[in-house]
Amino acid sequence: MKRSVFWVLAIAVVALVITCVSKHNELSALDEGLEKQWTPLVNVITPIYMQIPDLVNEVILYNGKEDEVVHNLATAYKDFNESSSTSSQVTAANRIEAALSVLFIEASRRYPGIASHYQFQNLKQIFQTTSEDIDRLVEGYNNSVDNFNSYVRQFPNNIVGMLLGSGSRADYFRKEN
Repeated sequence: MKRSVFWVLAIAVVALVITCVSKHNELSALDEGLEKQWTPLVNVITPIYMQIPDLVNEVILYNGKEDEVVHNLATAYKDFNESSSTSSQVTAANRIEAALSVLFIEASRRYPGIASHYQFQNLKQIFQTTSEDIDRLVEGYNNSVDNFNSYVRQFPNNIVGMLLGSGSRADYFRKEN
């Protein structure tokens, strides 16, 4: 009797280990898919975001001071450059997109006359032109995030992911228009 209980438990443990390894491999593959989709997106947005210090300086020169919108944009840009993980880069990029949206939408109200300033218009055009190119990459990344998050939330994947440390949800890239 003791031998049969031992074998049943041994088989159950082996089955559990195989299931955990399989789920971990699937989570790893989905995580790599996220990285695969993020890399071309970050390769496109990084050169664009390198124009942010020029934009910040232009607004400060025109306005004479740094206000909350410009400060938020500069801080988000700094955080993006200092980010080491995809998750922190996505969070910082989302903050950059939100700050750029506020800056460009409210530019004429917050900074009267800046809309006709050549350098500001040139920088605004750079951000808007490349914005159209980014949309396709954002869609691919967000689809990968959706697949990863859906998988992580399913049972028993959520338990296996939590136990093996790969069950955290990924952040969507929110592109502001």
